[in-house]
Amino acid sequence: MSDRSWRRYAEWATPNLLSALRLFCAPLLLTLLQRGFRCATLIVLVACAVSDFLDGHLARKFSVESKFGAVLDPVADKVFLNCATWGLVVHLGWSLEWVAIAVTLTLRDLALLVIGGVSIVTKKSVDMKPVLLSKACTALVFALCVLTLMLDYGSLLLRILRPLCLVCICLTAVIYAKRGYRSLTRTAP
Repeated sequence: MSDRSWRRYAEWATPNLLSALRLFCAPLLLTLLQRGFRCATLIVLVACAVSDFLDGHLARKFSVESKFGAVLDPVADKVFLNCATWGLVVHLGWSLEWVAIAVTLTLRDLALLVIGGVSIVTKKSVDMKPVLLSKACTALVFALCVLTLMLDYGSLLLRILRPLCLVCICLTAVIYAKRGYRSLTRTAP
């Protein structure tokens, strides 16, 4: 492999490896939470939040965006954040607010999976590209998870962020459901 080919491969692989890192960190995060290692859990959460920003940034910077990466990145986000929220549900003793966040996030992501599956079966294209609100929602959920481990559960910031996350998740669910419905019920011209 020439120097240039190797460099191009590294530019393509790096964003995808960062996304894959989040997939592999999900079980590690659950283990750390279960064993009560808050500091180590916090490090994993922050590293994965940074990797979520970096993978897309690097792909765009080096012009190596790919269909594979476009699927891997959101899947990694969904798997990791669902593990993080459910891990925090258990860690925090099944707090009603956290249960609501985890259930809503999981249902939204399962709905996205169903829409994607139906689009494959029906061979209809569905535009499921992330919207700005969904990117903000992902960042907000990451921030909520990190801050929950850093701050007192009753802090004002967390009391504001928890319902804000819930509303954000619900709004993105509605946006994606409408997109999916329109795409799947659209008749061919």
